Amino acid sequence: MSIFVSGDIIYAIKRNSNGKLELVTFPLMLECEPSDYDLRQHFNYSTSLGDQYASDLSYESLNTPGSRYSFNMTRSLRRIALAFQQSSDRVLAENDIVAISHRRGGWKTFTWNYNDDISFEVYSNFGYGSCSELITRFFYKGIQLTPYSDYIKYRFANFSQLIHYTYNYRLEYSEWRKLMTDTLVFYNAVCDNQENEVFRWVRSHLNQMMDGLNRLLTQSSYYFHRPNGPSECVSGDELEEIKAGKIGGAVEFVDNIKNLPHQINPQEYISTLHDILDRYSIHAIEKEKGLKEYITNLEQHIAQLSNQPVLSIYDRLHKRHYYKDNWHLSSKKIEMLRYLLLLHQRLNKPFSKTEIRDAIKQIPDLLKERDKVRYELFGKKRLLESIQEALQKINQFKEV
Repeated sequence: MSIFVSGDIIYAIKRNSNGKLELVTFPLMLECEPSDYDLRQHFNYSTSLGDQYASDLSYESLNTPGSRYSFNMTRSLRRIALAFQQSSDRVLAENDIVAISHRRGGWKTFTWNYNDDISFEVYSNFGYGSCSELITRFFYKGIQLTPYSDYIKYRFANFSQLIHYTYNYRLEYSEWRKLMTDTLVFYNAVCDNQENEVFRWVRSHLNQMMDGLNRLLTQSSYYFHRPNGPSECVSGDELEEIKAGKIGGAVEFVDNIKNLPHQINPQEYISTLHDILDRYSIHAIEKEKGLKEYITNLEQHIAQLSNQPVLSIYDRLHKRHYYKDNWHLSSKKIEMLRYLLLLHQRLNKPFSKTEIRDAIKQIPDLLKERDKVRYELFGKKRLLESIQEALQKINQFKEV
């Protein structure tokens, strides 16, 4: 007699006798109450989809003395894992299932074929902390549908990421229902409206991408979404760097857009992208010129600071003694002062101990100022490299 197990359920897409597809759920069931021997078997089951290293339940707690609570918790989780395994096997054996949920840990990739034209590739990676994922890719007549708009929507999205997914889902088991609902909505829309729905979907994302690039080009601040968090406002040099990456990187989409079906009118989007790249080039060339001048001024400022006698001496001594002789330790400060006094005496520069102390007091402020300028210089050089890389990509694109 089967035993009902409370907890999660199984989501599935079932093909009925009339050929229609529908989303169904199945309860977790055990064939009989399992023994401890049954529960000690291997279960590739992720107790928490996003936690670190959660793909397998520990065996030892069933045999190791410990608190009753810990023992019962482990036993309960293993019981649910066994119920998932048995229930999934039964659902697949008794129904025409084209898609089914799971809680298996680790990397899993599988394909759901809804008909000859429509398929979905689902990728899951549960139980690996920040590396955990649940994503799906939509395919129509062999063409992968890519959410071009996400390239602009998300701060760190790039071309290589977009061609690997259509939708990215939260790491919650209930997201299986949303994922399957999305696939069914798409499947039914295509079946009802034929190709028009597919082309409308692609055009919508392309329009959002081009609008986003235009707004990114003209605005002094921009809000980017995070897949699992709040929006983030970016401005200043940080925005300029992102702008260079996004607009320069848009060149990578050209071949992908060109290969889209003619019903989408890909040439229209290529022309729009041409115009965006031309306008950005004008802005980037002017920005590049200004950055080069600013960088030269920063480098000169750093040189002036470093050439000040007290900092020049500090740099030489720091390189030779600071770590080798442990001058970074507070207990070595007197030793450092004594060394400087002796050095000045040998150089026939009769500075007093007070004068040396006063000179040393200047060093922290000078170092702080120089570090600040160096940090700014690093940021400006990085921005310049991003802009130059974007211009290089654009120029190569125009030469083709």
